Amino acid sequence: MSNHCAYLWFWRRIAGIIIAVAVILLLLWYSLSPPRLPHIEPCPDDWLYYRKKCYYLSEDQADWTFSQNFCLAHGASLAVIDSKQEMHFIMNRMRTRDFWIGLYKQDDEYHWLSGEVLDTNLFYINISRYENCGHTASASISASKCRLKKKWLCSMPQLQSSTLSL
Repeated sequence: MSNHCAYLWFWRRIAGIIIAVAVILLLLWYSLSPPRLPHIEPCPDDWLYYRKKCYYLSEDQADWTFSQNFCLAHGASLAVIDSKQEMHFIMNRMRTRDFWIGLYKQDDEYHWLSGEVLDTNLFYINISRYENCGHTASASISASKCRLKKKWLCSMPQLQSSTLSL
């Protein structure tokens, strides 16, 4: 029996050493080459990111309707500006001037494409009653005739990992 116990003890010790070496080798392999996870960008290529929104600045010029259709074709809309901070970012950090945004006149009131009525206390507004489509101006929001050609600014919520195709 003592021969049998020594035999079992020997193989248990060998199995323990093999398991320990295997674990050490796996840990070394993992630390030298960790698994690569897909890199997920919050915005599509050529779009800028700020506070959970993606922005696209056009290089071309078009009327307001074409500009909105371009944005829609890319899963976005002309930019809806929600706060003074966002306006500051657009005007100063992105250095945008005179771009179409998602503001339009309906029944003598300006509305954002989101459906919200324009809060005239939130921004400096330079709008006359004869123009129907909104755009940024030097430090304000302004309106012009919708048929004029201007660059445009699209915005959309940041991409979610479930919407990305890997």
